[in-house]
Amino acid sequence: MTSEVNDVLDCLRPVLADHLEPSELGALVVQGGVRTRRRSSLYFVGIAGRTPTYRWVVKQPNSTSQQHDLPSPMSSAGQYAALQRLHEHFRLVSTGVSTPDPVAQLPTIDAYVMEFVAGPTLTELIGPRALLRPNRLVEGIRSAGLVLQEIHSLEPAETVSIDVDSLADESYSRARKVLMDHGIPTRESWFPPRVPSPGGARAEGARVVQHGDFAPENILLSPSGVVCLEPELAEKDWAERDVSRFVLMLFDAPFFVVGVDVPAVQRLRRRAAATFLDAYYGELPRPDTLRLILVESLAARWATRSLDLVERAPRLESMRSALLRRYFTGLMDELRSPDWL
Repeated sequence: MTSEVNDVLDCLRPVLADHLEPSELGALVVQGGVRTRRRSSLYFVGIAGRTPTYRWVVKQPNSTSQQHDLPSPMSSAGQYAALQRLHEHFRLVSTGVSTPDPVAQLPTIDAYVMEFVAGPTLTELIGPRALLRPNRLVEGIRSAGLVLQEIHSLEPAETVSIDVDSLADESYSRARKVLMDHGIPTRESWFPPRVPSPGGARAEGARVVQHGDFAPENILLSPSGVVCLEPELAEKDWAERDVSRFVLMLFDAPFFVVGVDVPAVQRLRRRAAATFLDAYYGELPRPDTLRLILVESLAARWATRSLDLVERAPRLESMRSALLRRYFTGLMDELRSPDWL
């Protein structure tokens, strides 16, 4: 047993002392080792010899993590407070959506603990079976759109007038720069010059509380309903930041990337994305700002994936880089299509 695991269990026992027998406290065990990710380490804890195998999850954020497509993670205190806030909100509005039950913050190891919830994430449903039986995936994605609506209603939206021409210039400039900085070839068709409108093109945008990492892997389908994972609720920004994050991480599912040349796979991807956008926006037209933010976010995601290849699988870099280039190039072209999604 590693010292990190020992530290986690030592911090967890006092927290659970009022809920477990002494013999159970002594039998706490981290099941399956530490699951280390770019942005956090996860410890799945249970009682040795008992079912269910997992009872709690200890999350230890890596606040030094940096990537182009997301801000660095909040501290454990901030994430725990966000989980408490969203958990209470969902409990009061009775939408059938929930979060894992917050248990406690563990400041000694800059971590927090929550109840384990069983069930697949939306990401885990994106695979060959969904080609033949897409309903569970599609309905789950529809639920995700409604969940995001509810998160964005935590506080009244700030309606702000946006200079669309300026936003386009800024988004395209940032997208082009991040791709060029990582040696990724660009096409001018991805960043078409806008013809200035007389008096300027303006639109209204909603600044709302952000989930922070709203992605299919953070929507879980439990036996009792939809569960939202890992909220941060740290800042307000355009609603389309969260919307585009979900769409891009949906596109980023391995099944969709590997199946880039399979028409049936790509039809499922487009159907899934359209379902999410329809659920979130309802009868409202999709705002002009969405495509601009998607282009910028897609470029940042492409750069992040390129760095991952170099750091994690250098021997496979050439083959996977070609796959990613073909995939992301197709997405950038698709975003320029008048009838995208």
